[in-house]
Amino acid sequence: MDNQPRVVVAGVEDSRDAWAALDWAAAEAAGRQRPLRLVHVLNVSAHRVREAPQEELPGLQEAWRQRGQRLLEQATRKVAERHPTVPVMSAIMIAPSVAAALLAEAGDAELIVVGARGSGGFPELLLGSVGGHLATHANRPVVVVRRQGTVSRGVVVGVDAGRTCASTLAFAFEEAALRGTGLTAIHAWDDIRLMPGGAELSLPHGGAGQARQARQLLAAALDEGGKTFPDVPVSGIVHRGGAAYALTSASKGAELVVVGSRGRGGFTGLLLGSVSRTVLHQAACTVAVVRNSA
Repeated sequence: MDNQPRVVVAGVEDSRDAWAALDWAAAEAAGRQRPLRLVHVLNVSAHRVREAPQEELPGLQEAWRQRGQRLLEQATRKVAERHPTVPVMSAIMIAPSVAAALLAEAGDAELIVVGARGSGGFPELLLGSVGGHLATHANRPVVVVRRQGTVSRGVVVGVDAGRTCASTLAFAFEEAALRGTGLTAIHAWDDIRLMPGGAELSLPHGGAGQARQARQLLAAALDEGGKTFPDVPVSGIVHRGGAAYALTSASKGAELVVVGSRGRGGFTGLLLGSVSRTVLHQAACTVAVVRNSA
């Protein structure tokens, strides 16, 4: 059995959000008592590589490799200054896909951390393919760090129906415990049902019963999660309406929003549907996407 500790993986790039992600990942590694692995990816599929003459490619890649090495050295020094007890490893990867390279490095990771927007290897992360690819395919939590202008406190988590949210809740409780802050759990529901052909049918007499069931579901989920972290202050919110609206609204006063990568009930089609896209694009704080079982 492999007794090596699992690591926190951070994508390193020279952008403001990427540096914020480095700070977040280093603090996370310190809190979890895990090593930190810094990864810089040289994207050989980038436009500037494709357009370069073939004979110039070796020189270009070597120049970028040296730049990446300096960037990793700078990042390592920064981590050592703030968290001297955290073991730091680093790697430069040359790959046609930034997301695939990070996934390859994340085999033994506890979580993967990247900035919301980057430059070079991570251009327009949230709006492009890297963040979505990581959140879709990683079997580890993926944290997308957004810089915040004001200091916010608290963790927000979206609670789904059934046991599919167990991993999401466990991660959210742990994050709140690490930060010594409270946890706000949100379960969204509505009384709209889709009919064949996509038509909507409102069930006005079923609202009270659905609201009661939603409150019971939320209470049961929080009771289970609270057994492991009894010292985390928890508040539950049952929201009648859209899950994305509830989560993005709550994110304005939070430091982290946690959502699951699979959903039912209030979070149907979370990863590939509109909820996840809305949360990743519009949340006012850092977002963690946690894979749950089907």
